[in-house]
Amino acid sequence: MDLASKFEIATCIQSISIRELVVDKKYSIVHAKRIVTKIVPATLFNLHVSDSAASLQIFMQKRYSEVISEDDVNKINNNLMS
Repeated sequence: MDLASKFEIATCIQSISIRELVVDKKYSIVHAKRIVTKIVPATLFNLHVSDSAASLQIFMQKRYSEVISEDDVNKINNNLMS
């Protein structure tokens, strides 16, 4: 992918609730990041939508963030998840 395409995708990120994801639809995790919100640590996923150039940004709920380790985040970012 050329640099211009990467910038276009980066500017098309939409934050949505996890409840807005479509059940039984596959989303590719492009990037994961551990962050600290005002209340609790959280995990942020950037997802690729196959039928669009846009990316989705999802804040994972506490119950998911508690089971996703820093090692899992590193594996996702290095494309090592199976």
